[in-house]
Order: sequence, then C-alpha cells, then structure tokens
Amino acid sequence: LQQTKKDLFDRHKDYITNLQQQHEGHLKSQQLQHENALNYEIAKVQRTHTVEKEKQIEDARKDLLEEIEKLKMENNKLLSDMDEKDELLTNYVELDKEHQKIAMEWDMKLKKLNDELTEYKTKEIKNTETLLLLKEENNKLQQNAVKHDLNTIKHSEKIDKLNLEIMELNELKKRN
Repeated sequence: LQQTKKDLFDRHKDYITNLQQQHEGHLKSQQLQHENALNYEIAKVQRTHTVEKEKQIEDARKDLLEEIEKLKMENNKLLSDMDEKDELLTNYVELDKEHQKIAMEWDMKLKKLNDELTEYKTKEIKNTETLLLLKEENNKLQQNAVKHDLNTIKHSEKIDKLNLEIMELNELKKRN
C-alpha cells in the first residue's frame, strides 16, 4: 500500500512536470508566434512608413505583451495549484501513515484483549470444574455426616434400650 501510494505520488509529480513543460513549450510557441507577428507588422510598417501603421503596430505589440503577461499569470497559477496539490498529497500520505500506525496499535490491543478474554474463560472453566468437585465432595461429606448421625442415633437407642433393661433388672433384683 505504501509503495502504491509512493508510485501514485511519483506519477502525479511526473504528470505535473510534463504538464508544466508542455505549458512552457506552448508559451514559447505563442511568444514566437506573437514575435513573428510583431516582426511582420513592423516590416509592414517599415515598408509603408505611415504613422497610422506604426500606431497599429504599437497597439498590436501592446496586445501581444498583454497576452504574454496573461499567459505568464496562468503559468504562475498552474504552478501554484501544482504546489497546493503536492502539499495535499503529502498531507494525505502522512495521515495515511498515522492511520496505519493507529490501526496496528488497535489490532495489537484487540489481540491482547482477546488473549486475556480467552485466559479468563479458561480460568472460569477451571474454577467451575473445581467448584463442581467441591460441591460433590461436600455432598459426600454431608451424606457421610447423615449416616454417622443415623448410626449415632441407632447406637444411642441401643444404649437407651440396654439402660432400660439394666434398670428393669435392677428393679427386679430389688424386689426379689
């Protein structure tokens, strides 16, 4: 992309240089035509030596000089426009470089965030697995505690039953 932009910039510069050379050639050609026309008019006046012809030649010369000045002004405007376009193109290239830099930073940050998100999801899955294992272990411990409580109650009932029998035997013994 950078190379394409550079190539476009170079082609634009070559195009403007070529256009300027064509314009300068056109100016020189017109200037030569005007000078030739002026020389022709001067030769004509020299042949006739009339004041009126000299005035016409002078007017034509002034017109030609005005035309040359207009062409020079147009040339200067074209050069100015070319400089402005070069500046705009340079600004565009700089902005594009900045955009690419920001885009690269964005992509790096996005990748980092995606990596962190993947890491958090992995940790969450591990935590969920650990939590499920702890719940299962807790359920087993509760089941064992209930079994132990039932055994304790059964054992306590047996002891109470035996104590009752002992008391009954002791009462029977006292009666006899």
